[in-house]
Amino acid sequence: MLQDQIKTRPRCPKCNKPARLIDRVWRMQTRSYVRVYKCDCGELIWDD
Repeated sequence: MLQDQIKTRPRCPKCNKPARLIDRVWRMQTRSYVRVYKCDCGELIWDD
């Protein structure tokens, strides 16, 4: 599972470096997780 996350990590729109997963939030409306990533430059990125 960790290898899958590393392969699919989003790139930061600010500096284009890969961001690291810092949290997952459960959304009741969609019954799915939203993954929250953080880049070394401080930018937060999440998927829907």
